[in-house]
Amino acid sequence: MGFYPPVAPDAASVELTSNAGEVKVMWEAVLSDDNGSVIPQDKVTYSIYDGKKTVAEGLKDTSYTYQAVESGKQEFVQLAVYAVADGVNGHPAYTEMLPAGSPYKDFSESFADGRLRYILGSTPVVIASLPGAIGVSGAEGMRVAVSTADGVAVYSGEGSVDMRIPVVPGVYIVRAGAPFLIQVANFRGASGVK
Repeated sequence: MGFYPPVAPDAASVELTSNAGEVKVMWEAVLSDDNGSVIPQDKVTYSIYDGKKTVAEGLKDTSYTYQAVESGKQEFVQLAVYAVADGVNGHPAYTEMLPAGSPYKDFSESFADGRLRYILGSTPVVIASLPGAIGVSGAEGMRVAVSTADGVAVYSGEGSVDMRIPVVPGVYIVRAGAPFLIQVANFRGASGVK
């Protein structure tokens, strides 16, 4: 007996726990596949990924708590949750991006060597409209997330010096590295941002 890919879990979210660097990810149970057929719950497990890194696989519950950031460090965390049925991976549901880890003490930024020492701050990231894509430059080593204006994830992963993220015409939100939003409005393919 086979299944179509399971639908993406609804209401995927992540929150900090009371332990520095520890997060809890939650989602709603997946009950059907892409074809609308019911998937028996004993056939569904869940996998969680942080970028390309596997956080957990084979989960039966709809929440998972783990140490996302080691003690003394701070990083942004955004997770992808997949339902798996009969060995078939479903579609991802992405959590919001949030900073996790040990709080900074005596925060000051010197910009030594022209670099930031902390994850919070401004790093110039250039967003451009390209033919059939959104261009993101200067996001090397950062987490980059692109979603439609209504919150559907288009891309989530590690940034690079010059990226091309394929999109269809529409309105997109781009998040790069820090909790700031850059909205690319009314993307119209080759004609650029209007």
